[in-house]
Amino acid sequence: MAIFPFCLSLASFGLTPAYPGSAWRARYNGLATWTRICEAIDVIRNRVPKWQAPIFWIDDFTDPLTSEYRAIMCAVHLGNSMWHYPKVDDNAHYAPGTSIVLLTAKRDVLGEANEAMTHAGMPLALSSQDLISMDGVSHWITIVNP
Repeated sequence: MAIFPFCLSLASFGLTPAYPGSAWRARYNGLATWTRICEAIDVIRNRVPKWQAPIFWIDDFTDPLTSEYRAIMCAVHLGNSMWHYPKVDDNAHYAPGTSIVLLTAKRDVLGEANEAMTHAGMPLALSSQDLISMDGVSHWITIVNP
């Protein structure tokens, strides 16, 4: 009976787990990711009034940088977010002056975002737009206000 665990350990020696396989196989620059996240947090904290919790609007389902966006979002606020950019949540209603932070891979998002929010009764005005880029990966922080 004691030989079974020994044989099993010999048979499985050198195998890497299938999940979380990315820990063994993925190629990424963790320092660059961490630096981009920290830079994004600084940009948002400098652009959004200190007394205000911003609303984040991200594509949480198809954007390849969604985990980075979520890290930024979780570090900055505790409020509600919209997860289906460019779709506006059905129950979304934001007061004028509320900061809405769009985290996207593309720069030209104001037209698409404004069209969706205007249809929901909240036309947008651009507050700021910043590029976060390092190690060949970049995304845009676009802050708008209804």
